[in-house]
Amino acid sequence: MSGSSSSVLMRLVRGVAAAEAQPAPEWLSEMASALSRQLRQLSAADSLAVVEAFSGWYAAPAAAQQQQQQQQQQGDPQLQRLLGGLLVQTAAASATFKPQQLTHILATLGLQMGFSAAEPSQESAVLQLLGELSHEHNLADLTTRQLVQLLQALQVLGVAPGEGFVAAVQREGLKPRLSQLKPQEFADLAQALAGLRVLMEYEVLDGYWSELEGSLQKLADADRVALLCSIGALKQKPRAQLLGGFLADLMPRLGGLSRGQLCECLQALAALRLTKVDTQGVRATTAQSIPAPSEFTSQLLKHLNPQLAGPDGATAGELAAVLGALGQLGYTPDEAWLAQALDGAAGKLRAAVASPGGEQELVSLLHALSQLPVKAPSAVLTEVLSQLQTAVDRLTAVQISGVMTALKKLDMDPDDQLMGSYLERAAAAAAAGTASAKDMAAVLQSLAAAGVVPSGVWLRGFLAAVQQQLAAADSQTLAAICHAAAALTAAGQAASASSSSSSSSRDSDSYSPDPRFVSELAAVATSRLGSSYMDASRILNSPDYKAPLNLSGLADAAWGAWPQLSDAAVADAAVAVAVLVGPSSSSSSSSSIVPPGWMEALAEQVHSRLSRMHPQQRCRCIWALAAAGHNPGRQWLADFAAAAFTREAAAQLQPGDLSDAVWALYSLEQLDNAESSSAATAAAAAAAAAASNEQQQSDSSSSSSSSSSSSLLTVQLMQLLGRKLDRRVPELQALQVLRLLLLAEGALDVVPSYSLPKGVADQLSQVLSARAAVVAESTGVIGLVWAAARLGLRLHITTLDQFCKRMYAQLPGMAAADMARGFWASEKLGYRWLPPQLAEFDRQAALKLSDMTGPDVALLLAGYKAHGHAPSVEWLQRFAEMPAASLTQLSCDEALQLAVQLADGAVGLPASRITWLPDWAGSVSPQQLQDMTGPLLLGVTSVCGRPPAAWVLDWSAVALEQLNQANTDDLTAVAAGIAELGSTSDLCSSSWLQQYSEAVRSSLTKLTEQQLESIAYALYRLRFAPSREWVAVVVADLQRRLPATDNPAARALAYIQQLKCG
Repeated sequence: MSGSSSSVLMRLVRGVAAAEAQPAPEWLSEMASALSRQLRQLSAADSLAVVEAFSGWYAAPAAAQQQQQQQQQQGDPQLQRLLGGLLVQTAAASATFKPQQLTHILATLGLQMGFSAAEPSQESAVLQLLGELSHEHNLADLTTRQLVQLLQALQVLGVAPGEGFVAAVQREGLKPRLSQLKPQEFADLAQALAGLRVLMEYEVLDGYWSELEGSLQKLADADRVALLCSIGALKQKPRAQLLGGFLADLMPRLGGLSRGQLCECLQALAALRLTKVDTQGVRATTAQSIPAPSEFTSQLLKHLNPQLAGPDGATAGELAAVLGALGQLGYTPDEAWLAQALDGAAGKLRAAVASPGGEQELVSLLHALSQLPVKAPSAVLTEVLSQLQTAVDRLTAVQISGVMTALKKLDMDPDDQLMGSYLERAAAAAAAGTASAKDMAAVLQSLAAAGVVPSGVWLRGFLAAVQQQLAAADSQTLAAICHAAAALTAAGQAASASSSSSSSSRDSDSYSPDPRFVSELAAVATSRLGSSYMDASRILNSPDYKAPLNLSGLADAAWGAWPQLSDAAVADAAVAVAVLVGPSSSSSSSSSIVPPGWMEALAEQVHSRLSRMHPQQRCRCIWALAAAGHNPGRQWLADFAAAAFTREAAAQLQPGDLSDAVWALYSLEQLDNAESSSAATAAAAAAAAAASNEQQQSDSSSSSSSSSSSSLLTVQLMQLLGRKLDRRVPELQALQVLRLLLLAEGALDVVPSYSLPKGVADQLSQVLSARAAVVAESTGVIGLVWAAARLGLRLHITTLDQFCKRMYAQLPGMAAADMARGFWASEKLGYRWLPPQLAEFDRQAALKLSDMTGPDVALLLAGYKAHGHAPSVEWLQRFAEMPAASLTQLSCDEALQLAVQLADGAVGLPASRITWLPDWAGSVSPQQLQDMTGPLLLGVTSVCGRPPAAWVLDWSAVALEQLNQANTDDLTAVAAGIAELGSTSDLCSSSWLQQYSEAVRSSLTKLTEQQLESIAYALYRLRFAPSREWVAVVVADLQRRLPATDNPAARALAYIQQLKCG
């Protein structure tokens, strides 16, 4: 065949295939070799024919031959070379193939041939073919089965397609045809996505389960089990209404399922970690006839238990799977149920250990028993220990580590004989050099996990053997060795110190770290910088081994090696240092960890790599800078945002990564603003005060506005995060949920009208209701309810009730600001305090008023108002004595209303007793006066008499700017208020009165007779001298309104006629 042309070879291939003959392995290998040399001469049809023929020849004609033929296929280098070449050749000529043909080739190579695209050229070829398939409407031309097989094949081929391609498959290929998906196809799709570690689009998940809702009764039991297992593999849940309905339909059918099917259902439930909200929603009406997860689990176990016990029941491996699932669920079975399920377990354990590989079933069962809240029968545990002794020579170090951990959880000490045998075998393997560094690390970890302290002689000898393998160990193994060895050293020294015998003193010395071992470990750890700085830093942080491996030296090494480090290593370095330094990079403690300029150099390195870094690595770097409290500068942050938050980059991020990155950007921007503000304040204090106070205030306001408008935390960025988080908030960790709350609050500060997308808000409300206690550990109850209230979230009434009870119990020791925020937030969330509780809030708030600021008081008063509660006399009296400085941020409206209450209410305090009022009135700026109206000026007059003329002039100047847009009520109140403050013209200039009179003239037709009377009287008191033309126009208007002699128009006319024209 070696000299044959491509046409001859193809005639042979087609002829043998048509004859349905089965060639010998030697013939197949020779044909594969010959075709590999002729690949460039093969047409698209030829390539398809070769793939079809070879897949048929290597398909097992009988089940008995399957394993043998698969080994032949995977072990034939000529066939692997041919398949790889065909793949690359197909990618090069992809335009000549139809989408169905490309999909068929990939599916055949992956699913039938089991081919793995191990070489870079082969992986690139697969990605190129996926790119061709995603062009135009190619995906829509494929059937649902072809699309599912394509994703399954990619998993076998070992190629990660990327979220973008998988999302296109789901949205373009599957979403429009969900009704065509059969249950098994959906299950295969879910398993494929789980294998590729890509989430199913919730539009596809909920869409399919909505289609399924109407045909549940027609499903076969096998399909029901497959569907539940599929979402278990995905670890994704459909809407509560859909999932709850499915479980309600499945529960009465559990009795007809086999033992294997029941076990699979139980494991799926464990993977999903369902709560009542997941199946019954948050509304009582949704929960009708829908079982809670615990109820469904109880029914499942009721049907499963009789099938577990006895010699014909579940095997030891199946028992381990069932009990392990119960441990994951946090389900507490009855002791009687557990005893019945384990009936006959001793014989099953003996049978498992007697069979090849059965020791893993033994280890798995022990681990499962250690996860249950109830203890297994002692006879079963005794048998487990006995079988461990039998199988100890076959257990790997990793398995022994699991055994030790499980025994510790069960409060069982390993048998001395078992322990001695294990230590002897481990030491012998280490000394002989047959154990790898990873194996020896697992030995040390198993001892440390179980709290078993070997003798000092054994430990030093074992570590001497470990030392010989250090150079071949990877970073993770090094870290594990160091951590476990340090823990055992510390435990040995403590045990020796507690003994009073002289021999223990000598033994204590043997537990001291060998300097040669530590030195070698330091050298190897430093050399690992290029692979994982994170693991190297873990080595440095280990107790007893930390001093000789100081982080500063390692940081110096990293600094000098920046250009040689990979992007992943730079990200590792950033995260590792951030974890160790913490949010105090400018403190003396951090300077002892990293040398001066280290963080700056790190930021420069990251900045130079922004365009090429993987999106996830970029996120890790900015998170590290934020966690360490290092501000890289405004331009750095802007460049990061431009590179990291594009649609393409965001598509490659998981919700948690994107959430962390946006939080870090916001935190660093806040830090930059704070540092800039501090620098500006220091510069202003050092410079001569050349500008007026008004100008400084104007500049400050302008700067603040500019900072706000140019904020990097934009609504668009929050919308991007919202789209990424849609239906995926439950996947976030508690700390990430907290950061999402902080981010949304930050967006509110930038754009007050911002609101979370409804889907994200609903999911966040549900997550907080279910996991609020965990989130509150990081932010506290007050912080959580405050954020939830500001964002308009809805906490479940049970969760809110628990929080408010905790809040009420903490009142005596609660900070003043927290009291105000918590009270306001609880009311916004819909909680109603009882009258005795309101009285206690009032009393506690009165005691802490001196510590409150203006905004705090405003929040407290808003809460009082919503509850219909008036402040007590004690509260008002203490408020009257507050320092003016603490009320500078209180709005004019709120301050003056309180002042009126103090003077006119039940308190009856004269203005002289309201200590804060004069200073507060003198400190009010023109900007604060913009919201003040005439009635409020009347209030000031009634409380403290006439305020300073400059105060009123400022107000009148502000009011003047608004005259053209003022409504008739405001226009009336302006003059009335100024007139009430004094009857002389020194409170407002004649030009102001002239402009005011023109505003009145242009609004004559809108003003009522009563308003005109009030304006005329005010102008009379202010001794206004109008023009003759103005008087004529106003008099003419008033005369048209005179149906009688005694009415407001007549009185207004009388005042106008007494004015002296200028």
